[in-house]
This record gives sequence, structure tokens and C-alpha cells, in this order.
Amino acid sequence: MHAFPSLSIPSILLGAFLSFVWGGLYWGLISSRVAQAVRLDANTQKMPTVALVFAFGTRIIIAFGIAAITAFAGVSSPAAGALSGAAIFAVTVLPMMVGQASFGPPFGSWPRLAVAVPEALVGFAIMGAAGVLWR
Repeated sequence: MHAFPSLSIPSILLGAFLSFVWGGLYWGLISSRVAQAVRLDANTQKMPTVALVFAFGTRIIIAFGIAAITAFAGVSSPAAGALSGAAIFAVTVLPMMVGQASFGPPFGSWPRLAVAVPEALVGFAIMGAAGVLWR
């Protein structure tokens, strides 16, 4: 059994922060165009502070998990970390999102999936890239 790998807390926090910023940019600037393209009414309500705090907290947890997985796998470059983060998304979160979308409202829908996937995929890649820094 291998010992738990050494992880960089600053790298994990940086990944979570950059992914959170990306999410804000995506949902604030880009998602409305994607929603329009898939004929989904964009909900542009202001996000409550508590929701933003929870969103950032979940990104810290995800960034930690990605950093641990990439450390166990021996990933050492940011490019490989980004690819690993995207792959982790593709085999874990994406299938669940597809499953939820297949049930339709209130659990999800195909247009909502089309809007949400780009933000999550890039966010995971960002966390994967940052997670290998300063190891």
C-alpha cells in the first residue's frame, strides 16, 4: 500500500479559486449565449451569498480530490493535470448529469445539460492543471 501523496494546499486552493472565477465568468457572460443557442430561458437572477460560499466549498473538495488522484497517478505537468481533470469529469460527473437530464424537470433537461457541461468541464481541467503545481 502506498502512503498518501504529498499535496500542495496552495495549489488546491488556487485551482478551486480559478475554477470558481471561471464559473462566474461563464455563468455571467457566456451561459446566456449558450442557453439562447439551445433555446433555454437563461435565469439571470443574482446568486445568494450562501450559495456562492457553498459553490466555492464544493470546488475546494473537488480540487483536493483531483489533486490526490493526479498525485497517485504520477501526473506532474499542468497540461497532463488539465487532461486528467477533464477525464475525471467525463467519467464521474458527466454520466450523472446525463442521467439527471434524462429524467427531465425538475431534475434536469437536455438544454440545461448543454449549458452546464462546458463550465464544469473547463472547471475540472483548471483544477487539474493547478493541482499539480508546487508539488
